[in-house]
Amino acid sequence: MAISGIKTSPQECELAVRIDQDACSQCAVCISTCPYEAIEGKFTQNKLEEVKINPDKCQACGICPSSCPSSAIKTVYYESGILVDHVSQLSIGKGPLNLVIACKGNGPSADEIKKLSQVRTLDDYLTLRVPCLGRVSPETILQIVTSNVKHLVLVPCEEDLCKYKEGSKKLHYRYLLLKSLMNDLGYESNLLTLEENSVKAEIDQSNCVSCMNCWYACKYSAIKLNGKDTPSVDPDLCVGCGVCVGLCPAITIRMKGYDSRQIEDTIVSISKSLHSTVEVEKHSNILVMYCQWCNFPKLSISTENIVTENKDDNNITYLPLPCLGRMDSIHIVQALYSGFDAVLAVGCKKDSCKMDKIKGNEVAEARINNLKTILKQLSIDNKLAVDFVRPEYIDDFSGSINSLIKNLKLSKGNGDS
Repeated sequence: MAISGIKTSPQECELAVRIDQDACSQCAVCISTCPYEAIEGKFTQNKLEEVKINPDKCQACGICPSSCPSSAIKTVYYESGILVDHVSQLSIGKGPLNLVIACKGNGPSADEIKKLSQVRTLDDYLTLRVPCLGRVSPETILQIVTSNVKHLVLVPCEEDLCKYKEGSKKLHYRYLLLKSLMNDLGYESNLLTLEENSVKAEIDQSNCVSCMNCWYACKYSAIKLNGKDTPSVDPDLCVGCGVCVGLCPAITIRMKGYDSRQIEDTIVSISKSLHSTVEVEKHSNILVMYCQWCNFPKLSISTENIVTENKDDNNITYLPLPCLGRMDSIHIVQALYSGFDAVLAVGCKKDSCKMDKIKGNEVAEARINNLKTILKQLSIDNKLAVDFVRPEYIDDFSGSINSLIKNLKLSKGNGDS
């Protein structure tokens, strides 16, 4: 059941991507480059007069702003100037930086980034994660590498696994262009490098019980039987959605950064920390488990994947997942048992799931509805909610949280536990 209340409707939300019509040169590059056909042109007598964004199709991938030669398309997420300024702030008072800019699709594990061949040779480095490196323009990359940066490593997803269809491919084109340009200008060849990487599932066959849940669930044919008693994962076909991880009863399928026991231990640790530092009766502690493609947080160099903020006397802990389909009922129960007052699961809108074959948002919704049926018998089903948002509407995600906070206050006012 989706939450309701004061949530702002999409029609009232501000779009995250906008076109400055006065600056637009009607070159139509954005129309041809958008992987979702979300940019539409208004023609008069075969002449392009105006370019508009169709909010029903836009995915806020950021490819169009990074492709616009007139800088007429603006986005609130990781805009070029924000990225450059952020790197400049990081370098204040320091020597030349080793910098890694990685796509979120590489997972949150710092250990995995360290293993990359282009990174493990670096003595010390900072990592910035953005949703799709296709949003990083050639000009932005050039500004960064020619500032106080000793070595810049770009880590996009594998081209075939880009969650925004064309993002990784476009970055590769830009990378080759920049390498050629920088070579002509006399820059060192190792100043700018690129290495693909994508997080994948792995099966510990020694503990597998051969239930075949993963094989039935995977719509990408990534789980292979190969005539064996236990299945294995084909890394060339795995898209890293994590649905199989959440279904495994033996907890034997792993994903770096999203392992079941790792998430469970983190939830318990955060809950204990919150209860030891705040007035429990005054504050509500809320866990938000969300798909990393439906919400784009502010830039941070923190190696912590999970952050907590205070909002209207509520402590909100944000736990990103590779897809809401990775959500596990065990983690929701653990959160409530360990002291969280409520859990909110937030995924992409039904027609916007980046794992299109498996539809992770619908998988998660079915799990949550089943769990709510059980929680209702304990009269605590009001502590669990699910909602679906789109990042192209700026306030859509925060609206979900505001609605949950309102519903919690109403429940406390009515004397519900």
